[in-house]
Amino acid sequence: MLTVLVAGGAGFIGSHLCEALLNEGHKVICVDTFLTSSEENIAHLKNNENFSFLKHDINSSLPEDIRADAVFHLASPASPNHHSDISYH
Repeated sequence: MLTVLVAGGAGFIGSHLCEALLNEGHKVICVDTFLTSSEENIAHLKNNENFSFLKHDINSSLPEDIRADAVFHLASPASPNHHSDISYH
């Protein structure tokens, strides 16, 4: 069993990855800010004892007690527009 950190784990792709990893028997640490994702995407995972959630902006360092064997970096604003403070244009 691995402990896997999924940055952007509450997004569409990230939430499905979290679910698949849990189904394979891994522990999952989901990190997200809900900037363009939704808590609803991971609501069904919160009762799983191998799932933990950290509301955190990955632009800042993670708490030192976070340990993971693998990391999936899926954190990115979904479809930022030209008027958004997070726009990349």
